[in-house]
Amino acid sequence: MRKVAIYGKGGIGKSTTTQNTVAGLSEMGRKVMVVGCDPKADSTRLLLGGLAQKSVLDTLRVARQYFHFPSNSLPNIAAYIGVKVTEKHRALADVYTTYRVFEHFWEVLQQRGIASVDQLFMQENAGSRMQRTIPGATVHPLLAEAIKLRKKLLVRYLSRSGSESERIITPLEIINNSGSYLVAYCELRKEKRTFRLDRIVAIKTPK
Repeated sequence: MRKVAIYGKGGIGKSTTTQNTVAGLSEMGRKVMVVGCDPKADSTRLLLGGLAQKSVLDTLRVARQYFHFPSNSLPNIAAYIGVKVTEKHRALADVYTTYRVFEHFWEVLQQRGIASVDQLFMQENAGSRMQRTIPGATVHPLLAEAIKLRKKLLVRYLSRSGSESERIITPLEIINNSGSYLVAYCELRKEKRTFRLDRIVAIKTPK
């Protein structure tokens, strides 16, 4: 198998070059796999006729339901599962490390009966691993109101390492999976995240 990495600053035509190269190789009868690092999936949009698809980052977000690391940064996950970074170029190292981490995730998920990415997302949508909190469970009044009215809150959150950070979030729902968790849109991370309720040390309405 031959591997080719196309990288560089934004706006220089990486996605266009990738898709045209892949299309050309496919026309020659070659089997090609495209691994893009942009969450917007620009490197495959033309190949799929504009069809939006789940990105690797979406898949990793779902995979957090199955894997729990002290930190979700790529270098820390790689070190935690024993993936060695050997490439010296930073961008190229990120590409290969992401591939190796994803490969490890996939092996573990297959052992747990997940046969495809579609099945992984279907399980998330069906709530197969997470059950809603039992009605009547104690919830902070501000939190309950924010979930009902989709209002933003300012929270202080304690990480696994013990450090505190302030987050502006829009609470969506509370779920239970061997403990109570809050699903909310995080303004800091610009995505939906899951927070342990017992690690939220303060809640208030942002000014």
